[in-house]
Amino acid sequence: NFKDLLGISGSSIQPALGLTWKPGRHTELSVGYQFINQSGSRSFSDSLIIGDNTVWGQIDANTKISSDNANLAFKYAILAKEKYIAGVELGLGAIFFDFQFDATADGCAGPDCGTGSVSIDRNITVPTGALGVFGQWRLGDRWYLGGDARGIGGKVDRYDVSIFQADVFARYFFSDRWGAGAGWYFNDVTVDIDQKEGATAGDGDLELGGKVSFNYTSLRLGVIAA
Repeated sequence: NFKDLLGISGSSIQPALGLTWKPGRHTELSVGYQFINQSGSRSFSDSLIIGDNTVWGQIDANTKISSDNANLAFKYAILAKEKYIAGVELGLGAIFFDFQFDATADGCAGPDCGTGSVSIDRNITVPTGALGVFGQWRLGDRWYLGGDARGIGGKVDRYDVSIFQADVFARYFFSDRWGAGAGWYFNDVTVDIDQKEGATAGDGDLELGGKVSFNYTSLRLGVIAA
């Protein structure tokens, strides 16, 4: 639970972007990007091991964490009626983890404990994918209500991934061109990352090997251009 240890807030306001294209009555393609960037500063007394760096004593740390999500979804409507659509979907995507840590310590800092400061910047891209179902209903002339649920588990290269995602949204259109939307989104990802074969100390992939459990809940409010 490093965000509490490093003074990173558990909530923040972040932008998200999405684009949807319906080439036919039954098919839909959408892309989306959720920004998740947070930072924290904290002074505390502890002992930390980050890759091949050791930091202990009275620590003053500044940390930046990024875990942006990108996704691509293909949807096929098995039921495509005037008032509602429902079907199956395939989602592909990636999580872009980036960890920046700058700290000073009165005990020891760095790979050789020879200095009082350390600066660490590590990143890794985790591929994701999911299978699921979706539905959307038209309530009156201007209101729409919909939702998705999807998940998958499996191993891709060095990544053993378990994913569950869900969302519920409502949309209101002021005209044929403009509308507003509100939605609740849940994302839960657990990744076991094997060490890269032949990796050595100081290798960024080696230092980010292990298990990452990542989940967030978000409320989205936005504007729709059609």
